[in-house]
Amino acid sequence: MADADDVHLAECSNSHVFILCNYSFNDGREIQPGFKTDAALIKETFVSLEFNTTVYYNLEAGKMSSLFSMFKHLDEDTDCLLIFLITHGSFVGVKGTDGKTITGYDIMKELSNEDCPNLANKPKMIFLSTYESDDGVQRIQRPMYPDMLIVTSSVDTSAYDAAIKDGCQYTADICKYVKKKWKKHDLSDILQIATEASKARDVREKKTGIDPHVMSTLRKPLRFK
Repeated sequence: MADADDVHLAECSNSHVFILCNYSFNDGREIQPGFKTDAALIKETFVSLEFNTTVYYNLEAGKMSSLFSMFKHLDEDTDCLLIFLITHGSFVGVKGTDGKTITGYDIMKELSNEDCPNLANKPKMIFLSTYESDDGVQRIQRPMYPDMLIVTSSVDTSAYDAAIKDGCQYTADICKYVKKKWKKHDLSDILQIATEASKARDVREKKTGIDPHVMSTLRKPLRFK
């Protein structure tokens, strides 16, 4: 077992989860019920573990930017921050309901030690489920700042209809393993377990569709107590 000084132990009651779910867009596309299913499952998971959990629905890009700017005002005793983005787009173009975009790089900058000193040297996770294919060119290889954990999950055409209707299976895997293993494993390990389970299912069922990736600059394993 790792020494206490080598692990970031976070109190659930001092940790914040923000869920941003855009399921109704202004471009005429149908409401996306699977997005709401994902948001509800994430909320239920973290509320059950007594995290401070807040959900925002259907924000335009400008309001999304304002939300990320707000994180610098979180209490200094915040142990960690987890952000879940469920929308359309890609890491370089996270779509608001108005079709305008912000970039994942802008979000990371808002959470950097310089721009968000209240969370300096504390773990920050960004989970982005875009429900659109990512050709790999736009995928980052590594977060730009320390103490960040970036999780991306794109859904291509073969899995799109099912995800839009019923929710993303990778999101369900993450919630499942967070509930089962949150006291025994650090968060990076839990995400890797969920990622491997998702990929193994695709192989077993002889299909592709969900393309998850986990990238980290966390300097210590993140565990909850």
